[in-house]
Amino acid sequence: MRNVRNPAPPRFRTAFRAVWCIFMCGVALLFCALASGQQAADSARTGGEKPYVLGPGDQVSVQVVDVEEFSGGKLARLDDSGSITVPLAGRVSAGGQTARELETTLTEKLSKYVIRPVVAVSVVERRTHPVTVTGSVKSPGVENVTEGKTLFEVLAQAGGILPEAGYQLRITRRISAGPIPFEGSQKDANGEYFEANIPLKGLDAGSPAGGIPMLAGDIVTVPRAEMIYVIGDVKKTGPIALVDGQSFSVVQAIAVAEGMLKTAASSKASIKRRVGEDKVVDIPVDIDKIMAGKAPDVKLQAKDILVVPGSASKSALERTVTTILAIGTGAALRY
Repeated sequence: MRNVRNPAPPRFRTAFRAVWCIFMCGVALLFCALASGQQAADSARTGGEKPYVLGPGDQVSVQVVDVEEFSGGKLARLDDSGSITVPLAGRVSAGGQTARELETTLTEKLSKYVIRPVVAVSVVERRTHPVTVTGSVKSPGVENVTEGKTLFEVLAQAGGILPEAGYQLRITRRISAGPIPFEGSQKDANGEYFEANIPLKGLDAGSPAGGIPMLAGDIVTVPRAEMIYVIGDVKKTGPIALVDGQSFSVVQAIAVAEGMLKTAASSKASIKRRVGEDKVVDIPVDIDKIMAGKAPDVKLQAKDILVVPGSASKSALERTVTTILAIGTGAALRY
């Protein structure tokens, strides 16, 4: 163990321990003050953004008080897996952590070799920058990407777009970073950000949209598609995703649900439609007459619930409707 002294005469031990504790407390307070000052300076410099998250290629300086191996600061660069190698602790995972969080990690690692280690970490060089990806992707969150990464590559890094995604995504970029190189990009209502809506159809590595370079602080939002719902006596109940801005009629929705059961009371179907925040209207639909061409097909709107009564009890259907209106969950039927 480091910082362990040889046994001293009893009359000196108490005084020595007191002086040592005062010294270490003073050093700890000094480093805390320096760290707080650095964090405040970073926050002021970046307009109050979240602390920088370390990624592959970044270089950090690690200092540990009164440990020779870290004298003057030990430089360490994150490898492709996000790890660094430092004296005593060896290989340590640093990717995905802020400098403060890495200090805590190293303190725990070094405690096996150093008594009460006082650790300070500072970012010397940034090779990656954070891009936030939210919504219907496999792994939403902050992605640390290297300079020159494109929209398509960032989406791939986030695990890809989920099937229930809508027909477009949105990129949001700070005004200070410059415009988004895509037709239709414009400032938001407050004039603080550029925004661009990107169609998902045809988005790939070779498309103009897929090649948009991502900058530090960009936000990519992939909204979930709007849904309609078919429940009751149909072969496949559940939501239908309205991808690519498509719309459905009653007959088309029944077709996606693979048709009605023999027990369906198709002349007594209905559409539950939300109007405003707290009102739901009931629209009667006679599917028999629509199928026979004696009544016009009815166009469904996003969030509509097409109810085909039959063998299921009325109370069970009502509970299903209430659940859908409340949370609107479920795996979408594909077509």
